Amino acid sequence: MLVDEIVIFSQPMLCETVLPVTLHYLQKKYPNIEFKVQEISAMKMSDKVKSSSKCIGLLFLPHVSVEKYVDLQKSDLILEEVYRYKLMASVSKSSPLARKSVMSFDEFFNHPLSLYNLPIKKFFDIFFKGRYTPNIILNSTNIHLCMDAIAKGLAIGLTDGLLEKYLGNKNVVPVPFKEDIDMVLLCMTSAEMLKKNSVKEFLRVLKSKAAV
Repeated sequence: MLVDEIVIFSQPMLCETVLPVTLHYLQKKYPNIEFKVQEISAMKMSDKVKSSSKCIGLLFLPHVSVEKYVDLQKSDLILEEVYRYKLMASVSKSSPLARKSVMSFDEFFNHPLSLYNLPIKKFFDIFFKGRYTPNIILNSTNIHLCMDAIAKGLAIGLTDGLLEKYLGNKNVVPVPFKEDIDMVLLCMTSAEMLKKNSVKEFLRVLKSKAAV
């Protein structure tokens, strides 16, 4: 029987998607594992994980920005990829855009945007290097508010496989981008934590629930 305490630091989006179903499964199967969850930003993640001996950090990042975290592995922290997703456009089901098989970034930026929980300047600097000036009409931490604007045809947005799996809206459909951008779900923890059976089981279940 697994008996343990695990502290989880997580970005808010993961607390609305894959983390609740992962914990629900584990709490039913292993009632002696105590989970403590705290939502924090990606910027604070490494300091939080370093400060605790019994914790896991969960990050959801553009793949191109993962490189800056690689230096963590020179310390006692390990960064492990859990799952990878393609970034896609999100459009109203009733829009002519919904019939497209792919969409270019040039076309995407010709429309008003409704974006969920996005650090706007940093995100667009990483990917587009100032090539576009986005017309953002909504940037909210409320996913349903963002999807409602898209469903009504007021704007288009961004999505990925994880959001579609857990927070998809029947009136909003994903359209793949012509250009590839990967979003990555990552686990950050110590080498010692990765040896524990309870952590191995947590990661096993997380990977299965994250798969699309």
